[in-house]
Amino acid sequence: PQSRRNRQDTWTTVSILTSLTAPTLATMGKGKGQKVMDFDLATAMTKKENRKLTKMECMVNYHLARVPFWNGKESVAMANAEKTREMIASLKTKVKNRWEEQNGIY
Repeated sequence: PQSRRNRQDTWTTVSILTSLTAPTLATMGKGKGQKVMDFDLATAMTKKENRKLTKMECMVNYHLARVPFWNGKESVAMANAEKTREMIASLKTKVKNRWEEQNGIY
């Protein structure tokens, strides 16, 4: 049992030393550890846009619940749901474009 403990101690010591001396991805390559900015929709939206988005997502479900079983694709409720989905997509692209302009990404 004593020799097993010594082997485990040496392996943990070796793994600690190699982790300290081995080059990591953050220090290698062209970027050299520079963080790439990620787009996050939730943090890029204002309170008003967030409120509008959640209401529009609920309205899609509202309209879809009123689609009739027969000829549902041509119904007014389905058209309203599709129109609301287009409004959601336009809001998201507007937020993304504003975020790119603020962060200098074109």
